[in-house]
Amino acid sequence: MTATKSVQTPPQPLLVFTNINKTIAAHAKELIEPHGVFLDNLVKEVTPETATFQNVAEALEYNTPRFELSFLKYVSPDAEVRNAVTQAEQAIEAHTNQSMMRDDVFRLLDAVYQKRASLKLDEEAISLLERQHLQYQLQGIALAPGAQRDQLQQIQDETGNLIGNFIRNTLQENGGIWFSKSELDGVSEDALKTFQVGTDENEGKLRANFKMPHVTVILGNCHDSETRKRMYIGNQNKCNSNSDIPKRIALLRHQKAQLLGFETHAAEQLSQKMAKTPMNVHVFLTKLQERYTPSAKQESEKLKSLKEADLTARGAPDDGRFYLWDNQYYTRALKEAEYNIDYVEFSQFFALDRTVARMLGIYEDLMGFRFQRLNTSDLEMLSPTGKAEDVIWHDDNMVYSVWDENETGGGFIGYLYMDLHPRPGKFTNAAQMGIRTGCTFSDGARQYPATALVCNFSPPTPEKPSLLKHIAS
Repeated sequence: MTATKSVQTPPQPLLVFTNINKTIAAHAKELIEPHGVFLDNLVKEVTPETATFQNVAEALEYNTPRFELSFLKYVSPDAEVRNAVTQAEQAIEAHTNQSMMRDDVFRLLDAVYQKRASLKLDEEAISLLERQHLQYQLQGIALAPGAQRDQLQQIQDETGNLIGNFIRNTLQENGGIWFSKSELDGVSEDALKTFQVGTDENEGKLRANFKMPHVTVILGNCHDSETRKRMYIGNQNKCNSNSDIPKRIALLRHQKAQLLGFETHAAEQLSQKMAKTPMNVHVFLTKLQERYTPSAKQESEKLKSLKEADLTARGAPDDGRFYLWDNQYYTRALKEAEYNIDYVEFSQFFALDRTVARMLGIYEDLMGFRFQRLNTSDLEMLSPTGKAEDVIWHDDNMVYSVWDENETGGGFIGYLYMDLHPRPGKFTNAAQMGIRTGCTFSDGARQYPATALVCNFSPPTPEKPSLLKHIAS
């Protein structure tokens, strides 16, 4: 995508993302220690009688430690940075958990909560106050000091460590399978160019990894059922170092929920959500199942018939069963047959860079935004270090400043980062990851938001740009 010179200068500098692995722990400490001092001063200066929304609830919100580098554990190419971020995040979470068990702080918040009806608060303030009060309850503030609180603290600490280990193991996963080219029949030549070429004992073979581009292209296009089976099972069983962690986390969460008076972890979590109870979710899902099962059965029969006809035509054996690794392949084939679509040809019209530009144009028309791609000189100007490479975490990154259209004031809205291609150590699916929240402080100063769109589209080759593929392909 061609970068153009930004015609406006954003009022907020960019964050620094590189060469920070040795300063991350210090940054976490800079968040934790002032917050502890703030809480100590709060309980010295405010009493339940003088507690107000502004000097308690609003003050707690403004002073909450916010670790803006947290998302780097999913995207940084530097393993040291990912590990340092995970450790810092665990330290901040442990501090937050301990802070929310302070009875002296909760007494002030509860005093405001109890008199909320007389405070003439707007809906946003009431929502914040109720959420804060519930968070303290779910943190275990109602538990008596002593054994139960100690148990809860141990559960939270172990759970946090296990989650950190799980994420780290997942991002470090580098498994794959070697296939002969004949075993990959049906996979396009362009896709095969992204596979690792074998040497020595793997001479003549190609290695597919368990990143989404390789998994989807094999499951959706490879004619060999055995290859699809190996890829599906291999992908489902990757990262064996995580095999026991989910079981332990589930047990700990169940124990925590019961300590807090809930029957299950689901009941605890749903108490904060619109659904409120597991039963409401069960009823909702049952209704959906009843409504969609007939159509699903019809679709399944079509897929089974298509598989039978395909195997018969190729003279391949058929055991009459339809497997999980058959679904994506025959779903693509069914849609090609029903709608006369060639997904390979279809993708030629959706080069990634052009599609991103057109997509942003649609958002400009619908939402009244203006997206300005920041080039190297823009990044240097907005970098606290003066270096463009310090305000991105990888060379693939694209950074945009986002503005209101001129007709609505033309004000700055925030930053959008895009990280669109797979690499070792990176989150393997697609997600929007918040970096910095937007808010207006009590003194009127504005903090502008920043967010990242993280995807794993096949990278371009020297001969061809990255092409988007329909989900069925």
